[in-house]
Amino acid sequence: MDIDDVNNLSGTKFYHYSYSLNNLRKTKDRNLYSFENELYKVFSYRISNGPYNIGNTGSSQFDSRTYFEPLDENAINARRMNYLNTNVKSTLIRLFKDEEFDFGYDSKSEMLLKEEFKQNETATKSWLNSLFLEYYDNITVLTGILRILGRFEEKLIFPEGMAMALGGFSHKSDEVKELCIRAFENWGSKNSLKVLRNTKVEINWLQEYINEIVTSLEKEYGPLD
Repeated sequence: MDIDDVNNLSGTKFYHYSYSLNNLRKTKDRNLYSFENELYKVFSYRISNGPYNIGNTGSSQFDSRTYFEPLDENAINARRMNYLNTNVKSTLIRLFKDEEFDFGYDSKSEMLLKEEFKQNETATKSWLNSLFLEYYDNITVLTGILRILGRFEEKLIFPEGMAMALGGFSHKSDEVKELCIRAFENWGSKNSLKVLRNTKVEINWLQEYINEIVTSLEKEYGPLD
């Protein structure tokens, strides 16, 4: 069944699908979330644009509040973030601690996050940003996040990814700062040039690294005056 079919459901069938959907919402299966989000938008729209005649359902009265809660994009994303905290967070942190990261190869943590981005890009970015702040004093988690962000395309993680990389420049760890610089280098965009051209660090070799990237990006984009 696709979304157009759901929109055209008769009253009785709509009732039964609404009941099934309510049970579906209780699942923790990640593979069902994407379909459930789209399906729920349709149901929410039809309930909110009532009154709706559900026909002979075997019930004397249908109370939409029994089966539906008001749901918008914010609610969908909040529920998704709750799922990530409950079902993904501990696994991701364990991978950061256990795996060895090799440049040029996808790590298990990177593959895990790629899958979560496919399910809900907006919620996953917000969740990663929250994780970044929560574990700002944990070098292992922080560097794990920054390594992966630097390997993603800028458009996928914008603007949260860039904000995290900017926040990393304030960290006391030189390794964190280096990964932030590396991320902007890998993105290689005009945004990267704007940020790095206005970034100063105390460590000489890191500042030289920044200057080299700025010079290279200015050759590509110009001075952006």
